[in-house]
Amino acid sequence: MNTKIIRELKKNLSLTKRQQEIIAGTLLGDGHLETQDSGKTYRLKIEHCNAQSEYLRWFCQEFKSWIPSEPYTKIKNGKVYVGMRTYSHQSLQTFGKIFYQQGKKIIPKVIEKLLTPLSLAIWFMDDGSLKSTRHRTYVIHTLGYEKKEVGNVQKILLK
Repeated sequence: MNTKIIRELKKNLSLTKRQQEIIAGTLLGDGHLETQDSGKTYRLKIEHCNAQSEYLRWFCQEFKSWIPSEPYTKIKNGKVYVGMRTYSHQSLQTFGKIFYQQGKKIIPKVIEKLLTPLSLAIWFMDDGSLKSTRHRTYVIHTLGYEKKEVGNVQKILLK
């Protein structure tokens, strides 16, 4: 696509409150941001196993004006993955600044303002599972985060 057309298209993009909540939830989970210009703009990238392709289709519908191309499929270590990327845009810069420190994804200190029922549901869709049928307990996997960050989220959720 012509870069002039893309620039014009990007001028009209803005994130809705719903999209912001979805982004917060997926950044807590499997989603991540990429920058190609030292943090001036970011693009959202999401990949899931093929079994979650319906979830990815829903995601693409929520961000249809933000996605420059159809979702892609790739095979890695014999497994099929589906994914999508948004346009790089300055509207995603705020998320880049609060969710990443020195190139590492974190749970931001402002998490209380970002956690909504929708963002929590998205986080669970990305990283949640049934602990066991015996316990009938659900968990959100937080292995990549610091213990202090997870403790902060626990306090917020209890509140």
